[in-house]
Amino acid sequence: MPFKFSEIQTEQEFRALPEHYQWNHCSSANNLKFIILSTYHPQAVSPHDHDFYELVFVIRGHGTHHWRNRCGDESTMEFGLGDCFAVHPGEIHWYTGCHRLWLFNILLQKTQLEEELAPIRDMANLKQLFDRPEKEPPSKLHIPPEYFPAAVEKINHLVGELSLRAQGYQTVVCNGVIDFLILLGRLHSRPAARNSVRTEIHDAVNAASLYLEQHLTDNLTLEELAGHANMSRAHFCRCFKLVFGSSVWTWLTQRRLELAKQMLATTDLSLKEIAAECGFCSSSYFSRQFKRYLKTTPQNYRMEHSLQYIRAFRFSGAPRKSGRS
Repeated sequence: MPFKFSEIQTEQEFRALPEHYQWNHCSSANNLKFIILSTYHPQAVSPHDHDFYELVFVIRGHGTHHWRNRCGDESTMEFGLGDCFAVHPGEIHWYTGCHRLWLFNILLQKTQLEEELAPIRDMANLKQLFDRPEKEPPSKLHIPPEYFPAAVEKINHLVGELSLRAQGYQTVVCNGVIDFLILLGRLHSRPAARNSVRTEIHDAVNAASLYLEQHLTDNLTLEELAGHANMSRAHFCRCFKLVFGSSVWTWLTQRRLELAKQMLATTDLSLKEIAAECGFCSSSYFSRQFKRYLKTTPQNYRMEHSLQYIRAFRFSGAPRKSGRS
């Protein structure tokens, strides 16, 4: 059955996790080269570690990441929408202060980093993620708003491939993970041809879109969004379409539908609950918009994409205790 996390649980009540995860605890399909999880954490997550690399991509909400290595060194890091960071094997970590936190977790074995990912390991951002010294805590990369929707769609597609396991799915997933890592590797590089005026417009619209991402379920106005970009309403609408290729409301609807797709696939919330959680005024309006943009109904999408084994870790046996405190 799908997990349904209760919103009334407090963040002090850690979601129970074993001390130590092994690769073969993550799925019954031990021949997978990459595993991608879609996880919702409305509360804190208790300390744990694992014998694989975990790349975390934050697609909703925010929280505090706590980290401790084998030497006992500790650190904390605030993270939020669009942030990515990596946890190495043997590093204990946990989350507190979770607010509607939704993550994509890409799990990688050491052999994958050494073999499939060898051609891109030298990219500076990826070295920052995977090759940092043992005593150095994780640092985060940030996927900017103009790339964020495409990145979410890309990983969501891979989660679906892992769920359905159609012929050739492993190749699709491997290639998709590599594409995503290349995107991370190329962050912070701007085309030289962009002039300062266009850069200012781009950054202003990005600031407004980030605010929009953080308030997807709020009843926002164009005046409020334009204010975050320090633009007039009309100028903001023109610049937004120039940067993102669609109107503000089309973009907002599509982002809300992306969130709804995650909930349909990974929870057993009703359509009414999902509509409210994603900022739609009613379940009927939500269903109409879903069918308009995605050419299927929410019910059919749930039946076709419900994650049978990727919703959460499932164990092939009792988890081994790590002996670490």
